Amino acid sequence: GSCPHATGAVHTECRSRGAGPVATPAGLSPPGRRVVDWLSDTRLGQHRLEDDMSLLESYARRIEEFDGLDPLARFARSSAHDRLVAPPALDEVLGGGWLGHRLHPVAAQVPMGAWTMAVLLDLVGREKHAAAVDALLATGCLAALPTALAGVHDLGTTSGRETRVALVHAGTMDLALGLFVVAWIKHRRGQRRTARRLLLAGVVTAGVGAHLGGH
Repeated sequence: GSCPHATGAVHTECRSRGAGPVATPAGLSPPGRRVVDWLSDTRLGQHRLEDDMSLLESYARRIEEFDGLDPLARFARSSAHDRLVAPPALDEVLGGGWLGHRLHPVAAQVPMGAWTMAVLLDLVGREKHAAAVDALLATGCLAALPTALAGVHDLGTTSGRETRVALVHAGTMDLALGLFVVAWIKHRRGQRRTARRLLLAGVVTAGVGAHLGGH
């Protein structure tokens, strides 16, 4: 590939990928040069995003291979299957048979969306949107409960490597839920700085958990 930088020099990160220098086309106007610079930064950002996703994928693969989780995974799967999968009515509702699609990934959009919007409003609106942030956090935390129940049902239908990943996914999302609950409490008490840190930690944790769930 070629180095996405328009300076004519080989960037260190791009050199590691075997990239060569790329010169900015001669005669470009200043606006044109700004466009080239923006495109270059965008391409470099894509490389970094690919690296981050590779790290997450490597993390998921290691979980798949870690048989030390098996005793807990077997217990969790067996319990979930007996309580939520074996009863036909619960299996139909929590499994999404009535929906024609797995319920858990659909339901997960509600808490994830609410939490993400709460973080964005808190970052850009500060006190202006404090009430909306509280409402979104409450919505996300409440919606996470039936979402988690549907997820436990799905864990009861897995086996082997899938169960290991599903178990870590569940634990990660439980941690994210805990962070958002505490953030909501802190935010309502006016401890905005602490709440904001918890919100950002929650978003990162939920993002990792969501990747594992999709994996």
